Amino acid sequence: MVFAAAWPPCLGMAAAILLLGLFCSRLSGEALEAGVELPSLLWVFLATAAFIVVAMGFVLWTAVRISHRVAGPTFNVGKVLERVRNGDSSARVHLREGDYLMGIAELINAHLDWLQEHPPAAQMAEDAATAETQVTAGATTTH
Repeated sequence: MVFAAAWPPCLGMAAAILLLGLFCSRLSGEALEAGVELPSLLWVFLATAAFIVVAMGFVLWTAVRISHRVAGPTFNVGKVLERVRNGDSSARVHLREGDYLMGIAELINAHLDWLQEHPPAAQMAEDAATAETQVTAGATTTH
């Protein structure tokens, strides 16, 4: 996810540094041919290249930050759904403040609350069969 978000702008910035280097090199050559000194040209190149490198770092940092705000909640939702599938009807999705996917977490939690209030027919039949077995077992032991 980080790679997918960060490579296009980083590639563009790397191309900008290369083009800037090429431009500065040609400008320096032209100035040398004309007998003109451009002492600030190196500093212009270094400052611009440093800005681009810092911008690339910012792009990478932002991509990592966003991916953590999506990947963490996605993992959390998966774990809660696995717990529910294994029979833990009290499992709920809890996300950190600032995480993305809050809307889906709220929908999942609302659905899980609804399922607790309205158990599926198969679960009700299974509960009734268990209760009947327990009543039958209790009746046999009292004879």
